[in-house]
Amino acid sequence: ITQVNQRGTFQACQIIGQYMAKKGYGRIINMASLAGQNGGTATGAHYAATKGAIVTLTKIFAKEFAAKGVTVNAVAPGPMESPIVHSVVSDEKMEQFIQNIPVKALGTMHFIAETCGLLASPNAGFVTGATWDINGGLFMR
Repeated sequence: ITQVNQRGTFQACQIIGQYMAKKGYGRIINMASLAGQNGGTATGAHYAATKGAIVTLTKIFAKEFAAKGVTVNAVAPGPMESPIVHSVVSDEKMEQFIQNIPVKALGTMHFIAETCGLLASPNAGFVTGATWDINGGLFMR
């Protein structure tokens, strides 16, 4: 997990960010997680730590590339309507699980994709170094 989440994000930002900076334009969107912000719950320390590292790497590379026309942001989803959530939370416990989410619903992958599309657009040039929390109110700052 550390090789993919932490090292992979570092190398991708470094290599792709330098390429984009030479071109004078680019958008990088990293995939963080609620687990990296709240220490994780069912995901384990290794996963939470790597996702926390992605939040920090996003800020580091945002500072490095901002003046060169490249923005670097992250999206941090919470529990989504997805097979992985349903594999971790049993059907018997799902209703209570959802009741513990302030908005009383799971998120959708469609909204995550739309958010990434917005951050990737030319209009998103004033957003960099941000982590967009999409977690139904489970983590607020």
